[in-house]
Amino acid sequence: MKIKAYDMMTDNHIELTASLTTDHPASSYGQPVMIVDEWDGDIMGHENWVLAGCHVVDLPDDESEAFGQWYSLIGAMAEGGSR
Repeated sequence: MKIKAYDMMTDNHIELTASLTTDHPASSYGQPVMIVDEWDGDIMGHENWVLAGCHVVDLPDDESEAFGQWYSLIGAMAEGGSR
């Protein structure tokens, strides 16, 4: 998928390529994590997503379910984990 994020260091919006996987040490209980290609395989946490004002530019159909699952955790965190 392609996402846009605000880079505070350069004061620019940047486009990143990311994918979702459950095959990563940061994944637990089958929850997907977002791996950013430009970050040498490091993950984007939900906090990073919110602080950088990220949004999806292009989401392939085969990733939409996993992204929905990943993104729904932001709402759960905002509600204090009451989900």
